[in-house]
Amino acid sequence: MRWIVAYLAAAAVFGILDALWLRWAGPNLYRPVIGEILAPQFRAAPAAAFYLIYLAGMVWFAVRPVIENGQVSTALINGALLG
Repeated sequence: MRWIVAYLAAAAVFGILDALWLRWAGPNLYRPVIGEILAPQFRAAPAAAFYLIYLAGMVWFAVRPVIENGQVSTALINGALLG
């Protein structure tokens, strides 16, 4: 049960932060610099697949060390290497 809670909490925090970043970076950074190689329409299936897999990796590498052993430093290093 705690893994589900950890996954959902990570998804909520990551979703909010990523939405804020993409709302700014899309029109200000990505579109002007690499606009010609961006897909013309948003594709939900690849985005959902990426987020589900990435969040699973984030929970495994960055949240698990804290939940199991309280190893915050390991979680920070793993999270930095993953992200």
